[in-house]
Amino acid sequence: MVLQIDPTPVSNAGPDGSVCGRNAYPMAASAQFQSLISWTTSGDGTFSNPNILNPSYTPGPNDVGNIVVLTLGLAGCQSLTGNDFMWLTVHPDPGAGIAALPVFVRRLLLL
Repeated sequence: MVLQIDPTPVSNAGPDGSVCGRNAYPMAASAQFQSLISWTTSGDGTFSNPNILNPSYTPGPNDVGNIVVLTLGLAGCQSLTGNDFMWLTVHPDPGAGIAALPVFVRRLLLL
């Protein structure tokens, strides 16, 4: 008799990270014992390819100024699964332009 033990997939979505605006964020995940990979987001951004281990994630407009959860889902033999997540803080792009100031302040600065 041969006894085969199928290991449970092991996932690590990588460290929490941050990005400015809608710039792409490269994932730094690792995984073992998986046959399928699937990335999902709590936000409205997109992955370059949600079915590879290390895609890049481009935040959507509603992600900016928020923290999104990026989840790495793995499936293996015998319907075994393994999941992990990371938090991505999406900072607004820094705005140093005068146009963002109220009109009366712009007029004072231009005097």
